[in-house]
Amino acid sequence: MEIMIVDFLFDLGRTLGVGASTFALIFYFVSIADGEMNPTERKFLHIVYRVLRVGMSLLGVSLILGYFYGMSATPLEYAMRWTLLIVITLNAILMTKHVMPMKFGPTIAGGSWYSLFFVSALPVYMLGAHAAVVLYIAFLVVLHLFLGFVGKKVRNAHTA
Repeated sequence: MEIMIVDFLFDLGRTLGVGASTFALIFYFVSIADGEMNPTERKFLHIVYRVLRVGMSLLGVSLILGYFYGMSATPLEYAMRWTLLIVITLNAILMTKHVMPMKFGPTIAGGSWYSLFFVSALPVYMLGAHAAVVLYIAFLVVLHLFLGFVGKKVRNAHTA
């Protein structure tokens, strides 16, 4: 019974995080289209950030409880989940303190949330830790290029 509760908390946190991360990226691009962020856009982003924090908290609680009660994850998958949560958390702290450049922060945030989804939904652990790290870095690079392309399109569409 405990494993079901732990897995449910993890799934809920992951769902909130991936969904909110998607909207954070969308709202970010909408807000920078005109070159400045107005109060309404800032308000929407702050709501999304709260949902992200709830998701992160649920993940943290589920991973701690998973250590004591178990969860339906292999040891490598469990370690990957912790690693990605740590990356997400550190990136969030650095972005909040304006230490992480906005050029990289959204990519790391979105890429890490989506990677957490992939690690949890697909048998990525079967590839081994080294292959998983290489795939994660490659995914971040591709996502960074994609988000840069989208950002240019959004800004160009607004100025045209």
